[in-house]
Amino acid sequence: MKISIVRDAITPSLLLKQRELQKIPLQAKDEFVKLTPKRTGNARSKTSLQNETIVANYDYARKLDKGYSKQAPQGMSKPLYQWLRRKFDFIIKRK
Repeated sequence: MKISIVRDAITPSLLLKQRELQKIPLQAKDEFVKLTPKRTGNARSKTSLQNETIVANYDYARKLDKGYSKQAPQGMSKPLYQWLRRKFDFIIKRK
């Protein structure tokens, strides 16, 4: 018995999904920065992406993420998680 794998109509769709998923870390970092309160711009400017990890490199990051700022009463992680869920759902359900 021979089993051969043939590129069919599914393959281009999977490749598209893979490309879209690879973009998510950078898009998530950008979304996190948008969600970060801005007073002096320090928090936003000290947020970076290292490998696939968002790094908030400032002393008061946890305080902001717990909703200390009126500009971001939910912090940044919770809204980012919701954004990621919507993004993944969109990519996966897309044909």
